[in-house]
Amino acid sequence: MSEIKNIENTKSDFEINEESKYIKTYLFIKGYAVAKNFQQTIIALSLAKRLHEGQYRRGGDPYITHPLKVCNTLISCGIEDDTILAAALLHDVLEDCQDKLKDNREEFVTEYGLSREVLEIITILTKESGISDDELQVYFDGIKNNGKALLIKLSDRLHNSSTLYSFPYEKLVKYIDETDRFIIPIADYGNDYYPEYTNAINLLKSNIFSLNRSMRIMLEKSEHQISVLKNEIEELKLEIEKLKS
Repeated sequence: MSEIKNIENTKSDFEINEESKYIKTYLFIKGYAVAKNFQQTIIALSLAKRLHEGQYRRGGDPYITHPLKVCNTLISCGIEDDTILAAALLHDVLEDCQDKLKDNREEFVTEYGLSREVLEIITILTKESGISDDELQVYFDGIKNNGKALLIKLSDRLHNSSTLYSFPYEKLVKYIDETDRFIIPIADYGNDYYPEYTNAINLLKSNIFSLNRSMRIMLEKSEHQISVLKNEIEELKLEIEKLKS
């Protein structure tokens, strides 16, 4: 009995520590949504927490920290839109929570009471894995044609860009290139076609650009250092061969 109790206590402490990583942001968004009477956001907040339970980011944080950060960043950028904030909280559920969802996406509307617009936005933001460059272009074209989805994607990219240190090398290179090829251009497009979101888009784009540039510089330095190290190893091998002869 004592061993079971100790295990339970350890689990309880672990859960408390995990919750401490996101509880302040969670409560802030909840309080903000209640104050604004944002019913869609209130529903989405609870649903996102439930669906992402047991999932973790590559760096080890509970996955819910990501949609919370995406939503909170949009609030910080001055976005006061129930639909946008709700969709931000749920932007990854169709992609990452299939095992907890029914086949019919209608449950978001019929069972949970979310609007069809929220469902449409999170559908636009859902990306299939392993898609080709042409399919990736189609994906980002769909996002740029919906101003609300575009805002969420920029906030999503900003948070992901701030955690690139946890990415494997190949994924890091691909992510940096993808940001330059697709994210910056759709931000420019958003500035031209969604003037109501200009301030938020500029804030997000500026931070994304700075992070991406910094990571690219670090990557280039790392590649140079690796190249120098390889040359030194080859020279050392030659010296060893000379000594053998």
